[in-house]
Amino acid sequence: MAKKALGAVALLLLALLALAAAPPSAAPPPTALAEALARADEVWSFSFTPLFDLPGGIYKAGVTYHEVPYGQDSIDRAGDHLLLFEVPLERFAAELLDPDSVLYTDTEYRDYRGLATPYYNLDCSGYVSYIVGLSRHSTANLSMAAIDGTELYFGNADYSDIRAGDILNIAGEHTRWVWQIEGDRVYYYEQRGSGLPATRKHDNTIAELQSAGYVVIHVRAFD
Repeated sequence: MAKKALGAVALLLLALLALAAAPPSAAPPPTALAEALARADEVWSFSFTPLFDLPGGIYKAGVTYHEVPYGQDSIDRAGDHLLLFEVPLERFAAELLDPDSVLYTDTEYRDYRGLATPYYNLDCSGYVSYIVGLSRHSTANLSMAAIDGTELYFGNADYSDIRAGDILNIAGEHTRWVWQIEGDRVYYYEQRGSGLPATRKHDNTIAELQSAGYVVIHVRAFD
């Protein structure tokens, strides 16, 4: 009996040792929606402290801001101005630490509206394009966009099927990216040109969004 018991214990110990030596199982690959959320958070969680005041009068030396600067520029203008597409956040962070950076020395820069803004900047549609994995699109042409050959679905302000990953858009005005829905409340990321922080998470009721004129663009890549 004693020998059998010892044998069973030995087998159990061997099994435990085998389990301990086995490589951990690989984590499941992230979904397209999870990757989009990570990109949204990457920008939303960015913070910077300028060495000197930045053009536009909003960002002051020595003050820490949790956002990226707002501005309206296009990817085909001379010079690299568009954050995320032409200027990665890592480069922007390095430029902020350089007292000789164009961020501080080019006081004549104006975005395509003619407004003084930080030399590197990002607008609402640039942020949303980056989140969903598009090339740079404007609010006017988001409805004609495609990801890997799959066209986005442009709805007629039909909120009955709104879901995480959708885009809320007013052509020619503003756009937002939906990350969560609870009841009739829609939670989204946006890059806005009025108020601080420019990069923010916010929420509205469906009725409020409909009243404001937002229509739903369904991103089928997240299905």
